[in-house]
Amino acid sequence: MLKALYHYLLILRSGLFDRGYYLLANPDVRKADVDALWHFLRVGWKEGRNPSPLFDTTFYLNSNPDVMQLSINPLVHYVRHGKKEGRPINPGLKPGTGNYDFEFVQQDRETSIPVFSETNLNNLPQNLKEEKQLINSIISIPEIEKPAITENCTDKTPLFDVKVSVIIPTKNAGNDFDFLLKILTNQECVREIEIVVVDSGSTDNTVNLAESYGAKVIEISPEEFSHSYARNLGAQNASGEYLLFTVQDALPPSRTWLHSLLTKLSDEEISVVSCAELPREDADLFYRVISWNHYEFLDVNKGDRVLSMPDEQNHINLRKNGQLSDLACLISTDLFSQYQYRFSYAEDLDLGIRLIKDGHKIAFLGTTRIIHSHNRPAFYFMKRGFVDNLFLSDIFSDFVIPPAEFTDIAQDILFTFHFINNVIFNKISEMEYPTNMLIFEAMLKKTLHSANEFAYPTELNFEHDFTNNHELTQFINHLIETSGYPKAGSQYDGKLIKALTGFINMTNKYLKTSRDYIDQALAEEIKNCIIKEASIISGANLAYAYINGSDNEKERMQSIHQSLKASV
Repeated sequence: MLKALYHYLLILRSGLFDRGYYLLANPDVRKADVDALWHFLRVGWKEGRNPSPLFDTTFYLNSNPDVMQLSINPLVHYVRHGKKEGRPINPGLKPGTGNYDFEFVQQDRETSIPVFSETNLNNLPQNLKEEKQLINSIISIPEIEKPAITENCTDKTPLFDVKVSVIIPTKNAGNDFDFLLKILTNQECVREIEIVVVDSGSTDNTVNLAESYGAKVIEISPEEFSHSYARNLGAQNASGEYLLFTVQDALPPSRTWLHSLLTKLSDEEISVVSCAELPREDADLFYRVISWNHYEFLDVNKGDRVLSMPDEQNHINLRKNGQLSDLACLISTDLFSQYQYRFSYAEDLDLGIRLIKDGHKIAFLGTTRIIHSHNRPAFYFMKRGFVDNLFLSDIFSDFVIPPAEFTDIAQDILFTFHFINNVIFNKISEMEYPTNMLIFEAMLKKTLHSANEFAYPTELNFEHDFTNNHELTQFINHLIETSGYPKAGSQYDGKLIKALTGFINMTNKYLKTSRDYIDQALAEEIKNCIIKEASIISGANLAYAYINGSDNEKERMQSIHQSLKASV
């Protein structure tokens, strides 16, 4: 035990163990409510888990066969020997770069709401308190106490002598809003934080809670709300030199998070800063996949990017280089007043594109993130796929609209959801778990490729198929009523299964970044993920059909259009 405790304190002193990163990267450890470093010492390194983004456990072992033969913790070896010997700790990053700005986030077992606490030696398991006192007589490691803000602002972390106004549109923000307000008002090394809340008809405690934190509250009716109007109104009522736009259910992971954004904005070349999101612990697989894929598209999963006007101005490059995010968007008040937000949807992307077209540069950070995610039902993503593609076709003249006819797309959607439930899900249920990831992936590919051997089913029963997706079931039944079902019994000739294959391949790619095996619980998550993937693809193709349709077709699709545009 004494040796283990020595290793515990040795790693703690090294600065190479990031508790927040470890807990956020390993939800099973967080749910178990155990000490993160203790878990890494006893179990985590053997499972190939990394102690921080800086140290790659598997890389270090594979690069040093002598360490692997000794069967000792690779981080302990590096701290004691490898650092002096100049052994690399990861394939790309050098010490001091690419580290996420996460503090220790622990889970409150009673409320299941993230709470923030200091990383200190008091986090040792209770049964090690006596050993801790003993080991402190052998190696001197001082207790880490929370410094005062004036002491915390040093040459390395200077005080920003500015006032930042945080603009938050709200409606029934719920209990998590308290944590957002608390962490925002306690941001360090910034002279003054002003909170401006624009509330559109909350019936819970949102307004009272905001006022209790000294926020300036502007109340509007629900009918007045739009994403642009609420944010522009908040900016007009702000008094800071800088504006930070965020949302009611986001959560900065540390007290120096805003300082990190301001540091990047202090670069003379940068006009506005956004950052990526880190999904909450309870985020479902689908959200994790689309979030990961989005940041892969933006090239920020492994670092930060400075975005500017691309040489080739097509819709893909403009989206990739003009991306801002209202989850966290920091901009000077003077610059924002020249542009403001427009539109009721994708207002952040529109602002970013206008800025880069005028020669401004945007910083999009991947190493500094904000905690945020939603577990929304499948029908929401049907609507999101529809609205996204209507919007893209409106603002980008070169956005390609694939050929699509409403009746054909409707038949394809009916087949696809029936095929998912009666073929794909059956294949998943027939497998024995745990199963190798590659075997699972091969099964899915083979099943998807067999779709053309099937016929459109003669009977449809979506109430039975999707009992947990009531809105989706209602919509599909409405689709049958609107389009009819002329292809019943004929050979499948659609294209949605092919599109779904691409989405599932993306999911498998994401899973293979951290998984070798699929267990029963993950298989169920994959099933839910596939339903949402099919939904977003279906919504996109209904948008193509609507855009391509004649006036008569648009009139026929009017109820579909209204259903899919509502409340997105």
